[in-house]
Amino acid sequence: MSKPLRQYPVRGPLPTVWEPAPITAKDTGDFTTSALKLRQYADSGPLRNLESGFEVKGIPAPLPMYKCYFDDNLSLLWTRPGKLQHLHKLGFLDSAGEIVDIHERRRGYAMAERDIRMAAIRGEERARDKERDAKKAQVVALRQQVTEMRMREIAQTRELRRAKKLSRMGVSLSHSTGSLPL
Repeated sequence: MSKPLRQYPVRGPLPTVWEPAPITAKDTGDFTTSALKLRQYADSGPLRNLESGFEVKGIPAPLPMYKCYFDDNLSLLWTRPGKLQHLHKLGFLDSAGEIVDIHERRRGYAMAERDIRMAAIRGEERARDKERDAKKAQVVALRQQVTEMRMREIAQTRELRRAKKLSRMGVSLSHSTGSLPL
């Protein structure tokens, strides 16, 4: 018979002949419960039914928000003059010098910031509209000038053609009938 091998983990050299460890049964939970120092499962049927039917009736709920400004343990921190000046500068103090709950007023602050942004956007739009209207008026005035110049050119060209036509016919224009059509 061969010498029994040591079970792993073992320090030291490996044995000369390797043999697989014997197959053992899986842990039934007894070792786990004893290692973790848990009590044994109930043996009697009614107690087992009682354990298996155990349900927690609690529901998940969010934790309340921690507000450091209202923590009693930090009250001495917030009453120091330097800290009060800093809080006042940040806008965390009301007119009476009391700390404002910023979380309760956050919606109002968000609405005020939105209104400020919208007012700035509207001001930019008005400035763009004024600039666009000024450019449009400039373009319209320039078009009007170009149209008047073109109309003068057309009138001069007509007058030259009429004068050439009359000179070919040998008729001279008199001042009294110069504007009448032929």
